[in-house]
Amino acid sequence: MTRLDLIESIKTELGYPVITLYVKDEQINTMIDRAIRKCQSKASPTFVTGKTVNGGKIFIGDMNVDTVKNIYTDTASGTTSDIFGFGVQYYISQNQPLLIDAAYLAGQRAELEKILLYDYYKDGDYLYVDNYIGNVVLEYVKKDLTFDELDTEWRGWVESYVTAITKVIEGRIRGKYKITSGPFEVEADQLISEGTSQMQDLESKLDTSMGFYNVLR
Repeated sequence: MTRLDLIESIKTELGYPVITLYVKDEQINTMIDRAIRKCQSKASPTFVTGKTVNGGKIFIGDMNVDTVKNIYTDTASGTTSDIFGFGVQYYISQNQPLLIDAAYLAGQRAELEKILLYDYYKDGDYLYVDNYIGNVVLEYVKKDLTFDELDTEWRGWVESYVTAITKVIEGRIRGKYKITSGPFEVEADQLISEGTSQMQDLESKLDTSMGFYNVLR
């Protein structure tokens, strides 16, 4: 589902085109960004990329990095497939997110092969790595996610949350600017009540979700 499909799905949920909607596509699009930011700390998958440590640091200013989850040493062959053993170089070359099971397997493989995790910390545009020189693989979380980078479950959460917000906004518009010949006077309070209740329920589920990562540096 693309963002355009999502917008149309939300409008259909609210009765469009049978019912006139006063919330515009641009507003719904903005609310999609708001919903993604709200769930990002729980919904973000991890991404991987190959880097070289120069002078004890790695420049990451050209990357969309929020936090680094793990840093893996590269192997003598220099191929990332040797690190994880299941062709993760494809994900690196395409800058694609690791699936949660793939990340788990990567961690298990790392332990079995005694791949060391080095002390590191992020400061501005640089990641500082102690006591290591050479190639590494960063497993990181992006600062700004796109809708396409969410998995199916979290796309569904975003759709439900944006639908709820849209109900509230649409209800407020209908309640404030009443149209005598339309059915909006009766629906305004119901839309606000439904949307508010659904938002609270979704936020509650978000608070109890473990997400893809918890402790990151």
